[in-house]
Amino acid sequence: MVHSPSASAAELTAADLIIEAMQRFGDREAFVLGDQRVSYGQAADAISRIVRLLAARGIGPGRAVAALSPNMPEVWLVQAAAYLLGTTYTGLHPLGSPGDHAYVCEDAGIAVLVVHPTFAETGAALAERCPGMGFLLTLGPAEVGEDLLALVESVPAGRLGRGPAGQEDAAWLQYTGGTTGTPKGVMVPHRALVAQTSTLTCSWGLPETPRFLLTSPITHAGSLPILPTLCRGGTVVLQQSFDPEAWLDTVTRERINYAFVVPTMLYAMLDHAPPRRHDLSSLETILYGAAPMAPARIAEALEEF
Repeated sequence: MVHSPSASAAELTAADLIIEAMQRFGDREAFVLGDQRVSYGQAADAISRIVRLLAARGIGPGRAVAALSPNMPEVWLVQAAAYLLGTTYTGLHPLGSPGDHAYVCEDAGIAVLVVHPTFAETGAALAERCPGMGFLLTLGPAEVGEDLLALVESVPAGRLGRGPAGQEDAAWLQYTGGTTGTPKGVMVPHRALVAQTSTLTCSWGLPETPRFLLTSPITHAGSLPILPTLCRGGTVVLQQSFDPEAWLDTVTRERINYAFVVPTMLYAMLDHAPPRRHDLSSLETILYGAAPMAPARIAEALEEF
């Protein structure tokens, strides 16, 4: 794991890790989404612009930012900007109901909601329902809110600063699925994100130079390997929906060596798109979670992959 020169190991925050990665690997490819390719340097500039824009609108410690979107590099850039601002970030699951989203936004006290244009109508309804929400920003043109991507074009990029957050300050306020009642907000401090990054980097099969394929929602647990990947100078390859053939084709084309899936995705590949028909020689680790997996199917996956 990299270490920021601005803080000792005992004081490291997620912001420190982000800044170090952005500065250390400037020309490398950080994110891929279809034909869109974003370098670390471009990502750093975008984060700095988002930080400046939100800071000018009074967003900082004590405020909260949320995102509702399919997988896009800009979603993580907003999340990173929130960490640098010392505010908290909450991801809204794209498959969640409007009622669930409203509950989370009210409970978390969301001040800024960032949505993909496909969720613009939902975002407008949430802004109307949640009186504490000051800004609705969209990741592209939409009939409601303000286009964040257009706004930041007029904001000059600057040097990234670690911001006011300390190790014990909440960085990520993530909500449970609500299977035993209403969703519960889990406050994840910067200290925990640093520890998680170290653990994933050292002991969860992360390749030396990861090329990480993320198909599950970036606004949920699937985002956890992103920061460890970037701390290694790797590349995050995003897909906005899951299709077994497209997943396997992407592994071959992008030389993916690390991936996060849920068991149903593995089952679909085993049943409908035999992995052996594809060149998967680059794959080193498949990380799965969110549900149990049948031992027989684990053995089958080990054989096939």
